[in-house]
Amino acid sequence: MIMSSIDDDLPSHASAQSEPLVSWKPTVPSPPSPPSPGKRVVVMSPKLRGKKVGGSGRANLTDLAEQTELGEMLLNSLMRTQLGLAIKILAIFGSILGGLPLLLIAVVSLRQIHLFGVPLTWIILGALIYPLLFGLAKLYVHLAEKNEADFTDVVEKF
Repeated sequence: MIMSSIDDDLPSHASAQSEPLVSWKPTVPSPPSPPSPGKRVVVMSPKLRGKKVGGSGRANLTDLAEQTELGEMLLNSLMRTQLGLAIKILAIFGSILGGLPLLLIAVVSLRQIHLFGVPLTWIILGALIYPLLFGLAKLYVHLAEKNEADFTDVVEKF
């Protein structure tokens, strides 16, 4: 058997001292750069992306979605309006519910009235208060939807 060394199989111009014929260095991809702390990314529906609402386009859905100064001002006004409405409805309900005990203390004869053997105060607090609560809730929803429709009109008119 004839044994040859690896150096014998190499061409004559290649030797153990010279550079290898093929050099391979693994390339390591650089890590992605982190986003800058001040940059915001806005995710929108493709249907709304870039669309402007209204005549002049000063206030549009993009202003609201990107939370520009104008968009924040408009949203803050809507939230203030809705909060004011909620406080008014709560005040009405609280004054009615809180005023009932005061009324019963002031008018002693109301405590003496019984319907079908049940005191009137129990009937008022146990049954009649719920239709009132339901009516106030419907009023709140109606007025809140009106506020939102007015808000939409304001945004579209800009």
